Amino acid sequence: MRDSARLALGLFFLLGGGAAVAEAFLSVGAEFALVVVIPVLYGSSPWLALGALGIFGGIVVLLGFWTVPLEESGEGRGPPPLPTANPGGSTSTSPGNPPGSGTSYGGFLLIGPVPILFGNRREMMPYVLAMGILLVVGVLLFILFW
Repeated sequence: MRDSARLALGLFFLLGGGAAVAEAFLSVGAEFALVVVIPVLYGSSPWLALGALGIFGGIVVLLGFWTVPLEESGEGRGPPPLPTANPGGSTSTSPGNPPGSGTSYGGFLLIGPVPILFGNRREMMPYVLAMGILLVVGVLLFILFW
C-alpha cells in the first residue's frame, strides 16, 4: 500500500471513529467518566462501538505508517550515517549538514507519582520539566473543577 493511501486510510478511520462517537453522545447512547485520569466511554449505542473500533483501527494503521520504511524513495532504510571528520576538523552527518545540526528529542513521563525526564540535550531538561509540571497542574485543575 502506498504511503499516501495508508495515511489517508488511518485519518479516515480516526475521523470516522470520532464522528461515530460524537453521534453516540448526541443521541444520548453514550456517557463519559474520568477514572483517575483515564477517560472512559460507556453506553449501549452501536455508534459508540463502531467509533471505538474506528479510532483503534486508525491508531493501528497510523502506527504502521510511521514504522514501515518509505517504499518509493528508499529513505528510512537502515541506520543513519555515522559522523565523518572533515579536513577542517568539524564533523557532520552528510556533506550538506552544518556541524551540530542533529535531531533533538526529549519528554516527560509520569508513572503514578514518579516523574521521568528523558532527552539527548541536557540544556533542554528545565523546559521539559516545566512543560511536565504545567501538564500535571492542568490535569489536576480539570479533575477538580470539571
